[in-house]
Order: sequence, then C-alpha cells, then structure tokens
Amino acid sequence: MDHDFGDGDEEGGVAIRALYRVTDRNLDTPVRPDATTAHHDAYTYWHTIANLTAAFRDLYITCYAEPEPST
Repeated sequence: MDHDFGDGDEEGGVAIRALYRVTDRNLDTPVRPDATTAHHDAYTYWHTIANLTAAFRDLYITCYAEPEPST
C-alpha cells in the first residue's frame, strides 16, 4: 500500500487514495476478527481484505502495465 501511485486523476491517484482509506479502515485493529468473532464474520472480514487486495492489483495493472509489444 506504500507504492506512490501519484496525485493526479490521470494516474488513478484519486481512486487509489479512496481505496487506501477504505483498506486502512478495514485493517485497523479494532475491526479485525479475534477469538470471540463469529466464524461467518471473520470469513466476511478476510473476504473483504482479499477483494481490496485484488482491487489494488487491478488499479496498479491499469495504471502501470507495460503495453504489449506489437508483432
């Protein structure tokens, strides 16, 4: 999450900052599952974290993917 995606809209900066805020809230210690968390709630939490990780991957690929060489 520490990668510098830029500040401007052209590099996805606005989307990255919004996604970063959502992810930061979800990774905050008070909302993490613990031993008293119901299994379904823990699953939902980790599923959300996995989706946020995939969203970061997709935005990174969209912003910084190398164009495919033409043959």
